[in-house]
Amino acid sequence: MLVVLNDQEMARAEAAAEQRFEAFNRPGREHRDTMIHHRHPATLYHLNLKGAVAELAEAKMTGLAWSSEHGIGAADVGDYIEVRYATDQRNLIIRQAEFNKPANTEFVLVHGDTETHDDRAVTIVGWIRLHEAMIIGRPYRNGNANMIIVDQTLLYPYD
Repeated sequence: MLVVLNDQEMARAEAAAEQRFEAFNRPGREHRDTMIHHRHPATLYHLNLKGAVAELAEAKMTGLAWSSEHGIGAADVGDYIEVRYATDQRNLIIRQAEFNKPANTEFVLVHGDTETHDDRAVTIVGWIRLHEAMIIGRPYRNGNANMIIVDQTLLYPYD
């Protein structure tokens, strides 16, 4: 399902990306993905922007609150939705740190607009509950990080 943010929504996403970028770059801060530290600052900002756009698009589509404006630690959208942006039409990744979330937590996969590369347009691919992902997902290890990868074809589509 294609969702396009309007100018006001895009400004909200940009503000959230800036806050995330600044928080990420605090001295001594460790990130769950150690490989991300080696990326150029402009790339890091853009990744934060894509994540914020994906979350806000999910909130817009579902009519639920976007938690980025309500503090860190909450679900991305509503009380139980975690949103994952993936480039290049990749699959859903759930990291080990998320394995202990409530079993009914829904993980949503969002892809960017690969035709126009417009940051404000995303496709919400589908969703799956954590307990289902833990059963059908493929375990994967990247360095010291364990994760589950769920093929996008196994996600529930939004109708």
